[in-house]
Amino acid sequence: MLTWRLISLVAGLWLACVALLGHAATVAYTPTLSQGWNLVGNSTSAAVDVKTLLGTQAGSVTSVWKWNAASTKWAFYSPALDTANTLASYATNKGYDVLSSIDPGDGFWINVNATAGLVLGAQSGTGFALGASTLKTNWNLVATGDDITPAQFTTTVGNVTTLWAWNNANSGWYFYAPSAAANGSLAGYISSKNYQDFGSTTLGNGRGFWVNYAGSGTGGTGGTASIWNPSSAPLSFGSALYILATNFGAMSDQITVHFAGGVSSVGILGAGLFSVTIPLGAQNGLFTVTNNTTGATLTSSTALALTVVTPTCTSYNNVNTPVPMTGSAATSWTDCSAQSPAGQQVVWGNNTFVAAGGGSTKSSTDGFVWSNSTTTFDRVAYNGLRWIGVKINSSSSLLIGHTADATPAVWTTQTVTLNRPGVLTGAYAANGRFFVGTNNGSFLTSTDGSTWTETAGLCDTSYLSSVYAGNVNQVIWNGSSFQMYVGGVGLSNGFTSYPTSCTSTDGVNWTSGSLSYTGGSAFVPEVYAFDGTKYVASQGSAIWTSADGLAWLKSGITAPAFKQMIWTGDQFIGLSGQVYTSTDGLVWTNQTLPTEFQLVDSSLAYSPELKRAILIGQFAQNGWYLTAKGAALFVLYQTPPPAAPMSALLPPATVSATASGGSIINLTWSAVVGAAGYDVYRASTAGQPVASMSKIASIRITSKLVGGNQVDQLLTTYSDTGLAGASTYYYKVVAVVDAITSTAASAEASASTSISWTNRIGAVTQVHLNGITWSGTQYLAVGGTQRIYSSPDGMTWTLRSSGTQKLNRVIWSGSQFVAVGGNPVGGTTTILTSPDGVSWTPQPLTGVTGSLSAVAWSGSLFVAVGSGNAGNGILTSPDGVTWTAQTSTNTGYLSDVIWTGSQFIAYGNDATLTSPDGVVWTAATVTAPGFSAITYGAGKFVGVGGLGIFTSTDALSWTAQVSGTQKTLRDVTWTGKLFAAAGDAGTLLTSPDGITWTTYPAPTSQNLAGIASNGSQLIAVGYQSTIVSAP
Repeated sequence: MLTWRLISLVAGLWLACVALLGHAATVAYTPTLSQGWNLVGNSTSAAVDVKTLLGTQAGSVTSVWKWNAASTKWAFYSPALDTANTLASYATNKGYDVLSSIDPGDGFWINVNATAGLVLGAQSGTGFALGASTLKTNWNLVATGDDITPAQFTTTVGNVTTLWAWNNANSGWYFYAPSAAANGSLAGYISSKNYQDFGSTTLGNGRGFWVNYAGSGTGGTGGTASIWNPSSAPLSFGSALYILATNFGAMSDQITVHFAGGVSSVGILGAGLFSVTIPLGAQNGLFTVTNNTTGATLTSSTALALTVVTPTCTSYNNVNTPVPMTGSAATSWTDCSAQSPAGQQVVWGNNTFVAAGGGSTKSSTDGFVWSNSTTTFDRVAYNGLRWIGVKINSSSSLLIGHTADATPAVWTTQTVTLNRPGVLTGAYAANGRFFVGTNNGSFLTSTDGSTWTETAGLCDTSYLSSVYAGNVNQVIWNGSSFQMYVGGVGLSNGFTSYPTSCTSTDGVNWTSGSLSYTGGSAFVPEVYAFDGTKYVASQGSAIWTSADGLAWLKSGITAPAFKQMIWTGDQFIGLSGQVYTSTDGLVWTNQTLPTEFQLVDSSLAYSPELKRAILIGQFAQNGWYLTAKGAALFVLYQTPPPAAPMSALLPPATVSATASGGSIINLTWSAVVGAAGYDVYRASTAGQPVASMSKIASIRITSKLVGGNQVDQLLTTYSDTGLAGASTYYYKVVAVVDAITSTAASAEASASTSISWTNRIGAVTQVHLNGITWSGTQYLAVGGTQRIYSSPDGMTWTLRSSGTQKLNRVIWSGSQFVAVGGNPVGGTTTILTSPDGVSWTPQPLTGVTGSLSAVAWSGSLFVAVGSGNAGNGILTSPDGVTWTAQTSTNTGYLSDVIWTGSQFIAYGNDATLTSPDGVVWTAATVTAPGFSAITYGAGKFVGVGGLGIFTSTDALSWTAQVSGTQKTLRDVTWTGKLFAAAGDAGTLLTSPDGITWTTYPAPTSQNLAGIASNGSQLIAVGYQSTIVSAP
């Protein structure tokens, strides 16, 4: 696409020039080009091949243009398009010819990107003699090989109206008109138009120039008029329209252009080319041109085609006359002050803008041309079927008007009576229903604008109505209910402000809802909008968001204090001293008003159909009021809407976790600028998505007093307490963007707690403790000297009498405790049961002697193992009461028994036995090491004993692991997070996987024989009344 740098050449756009006569001299020159547009010419008598000269210079040359005076068409060449093989198709689509040759005497335009590396080469040869026979009537773009002045050229050729040449170095026009030179007005005209005087500058040596040649024509009604704006330059209201009118009069004749739509604009005929400003109300189509001096009239050969794109900005000059601005001063706003509605509120509905207030009501279908209504209102609203208007803050006239249909033309007015004294304060519409606010604690509602219902109060009659707060979005429909917010002051509670949410499904009966605020103080959401998924509210420089309109979260992103906020369907628009847009309600972009306008008392409406925003109200510039209320109007085009970028917050860049002792991990992360808070997630296994982790903390903005001022702060630290010892925890942090949006998760950080063991000296007395279990509500420890101890917390222990000398192990089946023991050398075998750990019952055993070392429960069968003649060390029972000795081939001591889920496995020094039912036992082909105890967890079995630690997936084939100790290990347990083993001389070890083990300083020198866990605590018991705990 072309980028046209030249928009105004002489009161017009692309002008025309000529080259002339003379005798053919020898010429030699090298064209000097500047960056941008250059007007040059072929002054020799030899044609120049354009592709040969410029085809390889796409990096320096954008385009080349030559005017064909005979066909009145442009010929065009682009090195880049030629290289891409799209030159011909582009030219055809635009109505151009493809430029292949610069013939003798041709002038041409060349658009230069960069002068570096540009090569045109020296030109030399016989100069081209340009004469009258070469020229066509009207405009000619030419060159000459004669080194003559414009005066000499026009005198020789004759019938030249004007002559123009372009100053490549400073982008300005040289101008010459023989008629103006003859009457002495040339210098004054050049000065008034900021043109340049040729002076002694000549036309030869490669200079291109335009000549407007009259030929034999004298002007009159036989002329033509066509639009000469570049096709790439869109037209809109306020744009300059350039018209080439041939044979239509003399320079300086006044010309009037009459547009479709009944509006006109006046210009001055220059050298055939002149310009007018496209007025408000002009419509597309052909137009007529009248020469006011001669009376000649003609119709344009090309039609006006206005496009809705970013127009030229015009600034307000305090005399209601738009003044065109171009170049860097142009913005996306158009000031249409001359057509401004005098109002303080503007609303869009049924393809119409309606503005009210300031003593008039006006409507417009496009935002530019407005028509007056015979009935005036201060506020208006549209419910999808009809309009209403109200007079506000008037105690003498409670006037409401409505239309019969969706057209805001004919109004029917009525005076309403309020049940309680008050005035009307505003008009709103949502989901087909009208609302009119009052200042008496209630409001009016209607579906047709004619029949009104006054509420007995808002959702809480102790409040004054806040429906008059001035936000056109104060009553909204959120997809399932009407919603508004009540503030003001309470009438029955000491005039204290209590913000309340009011919702209603029918617009008549309302329910109150409590509001909560995270990150700041309570406020009444008065300036807010709903985008279908979340609410966005402005309060001071803070932005608040809410998913439900009740729980509000303060954003970490600041914004201007908005007086009005709307959702257009594409973006939010906020109105403060300036206009801002945002796609997410968090990051806002200033849509700059022209010439440093500030908004003082204004209103905004948006048309999704036109993609157009209308801004009316009172304006100031550099602190001075320029207009009365409603005496200015700005129109903002949006194609597409100039929205702000979505807030692309990232998660915290770094997260670190550091353990502090056995139950605390401290987290620290990098701050995310703009975050409203952080959510902290924890898992006990690595690599989990946030959805599978536990949210352990929600940190939000808080305020603290600094130097007498409340300052927002957002912590980036958190301490995770109450953790299990010897455990690894994994953490991720997400930044909270708003009430419904969070960032992705941060990288994972982890830390492992340690275990600090405490010797609970004196907790129990006079007993060697051999085993311990956890039932879900209490620990139970068993040992010798007829002693059993129970504890709910591992700290306080209560003695329970066992009635037997020695117990080795105890388990909890889910309904009862079963403890086993006895004398290993010919003594009595002992089995005790208890439903509560307090009352114990010895179970009768007939013909059985020796000691039982362990017991297991499958869910339907107990199996106890040990030594002596107890069925070669195996007993079974379905209920813990009736026991049967089973026969096996084992003759040695069995130290432990487990249920794997499919079979029992009993372990001894000399054998490993398996049984699916506890009755029939088979010796395994692989004998396990001499285990003292076996447990299951994390998908594997772990066995401990005098030979160390072993792991297995089937409880039959075992792999030795490095334990880090030479001591005999006597028991092992799984806490749900880690394995823990206890052994001789106070040995304690833990492992998260059964493979890597950590050894702790011994809290006692006594042998530890049993260990159990409640999931967050470990208790180990042993000889000489030893109990140790962690934590």
